[in-house]
Amino acid sequence: MTTVDGPADAAKAEAAALAALHRHNVHLRVGKQEIRRGASSAQVRRAVAARNDHHRSHELDELQALNPEWVDPDEVLPFLIGLARQPTEVLARVAAAGPLDLAAPALKLHVQDGFGVHGLARAWTLASAGPLGIEPSLDLDDAAADVRAAAAAEAKRQAESSAAAARLAALARTSPDYGPAFRAQAQSRVRIAAVQRVHLAAARRLLGALPATVPAGLPPRVDLEREVDRLEAALRSAPPAGGMPGGVRPLPE
Repeated sequence: MTTVDGPADAAKAEAAALAALHRHNVHLRVGKQEIRRGASSAQVRRAVAARNDHHRSHELDELQALNPEWVDPDEVLPFLIGLARQPTEVLARVAAAGPLDLAAPALKLHVQDGFGVHGLARAWTLASAGPLGIEPSLDLDDAAADVRAAAAAEAKRQAESSAAAARLAALARTSPDYGPAFRAQAQSRVRIAAVQRVHLAAARRLLGALPATVPAGLPPRVDLEREVDRLEAALRSAPPAGGMPGGVRPLPE
């Protein structure tokens, strides 16, 4: 379990964890980038940010917190604090396996993967057999938070798309502004579809994990089923991932 009471305590816990991992000869990397032994927590965050820069989604634009390819910087240090508290035999196994890749999907440190700050604050361990991975691999509160974040982002994109459609409808086809407005409206469809794909994955993941009796604070099963049906229907007519045919491309960074 990983718990800290404030920024100062968190900084101390992070420094102590990194020092302990160093003592146990645990090497870290994130993707292809090695994290030098003895690195500070700030250096770990910078390494994560540098790795994430190579995995930006143009379609998600400012909503990179929904990008399933991103390692969540808010999860990495709590994970390392918990890792340092694992039994000695577990740390020995981690050290023997070579540099631990913080971007490995089995560690569940990506955004929108159903496991995050809630799960990390509870009891967890690393798999005792097979590839190194966190157990449990899903937390209901984190999975529900993923759904809420995606739903809020979809509402934002819907408002943008409606505004773009209204601007286009107000223009005559002969207007010099019609072409750019048409392109902006087409791009808004690409952008909303990108968010809907994330939302659908999150809703399916939570729906598949709900117990027979849904705990308080989680969405009812029937609501999730309706959302899955709605999103599946919307995406059947959505532009493909990566842009629209005919030259309509996602917005640049």
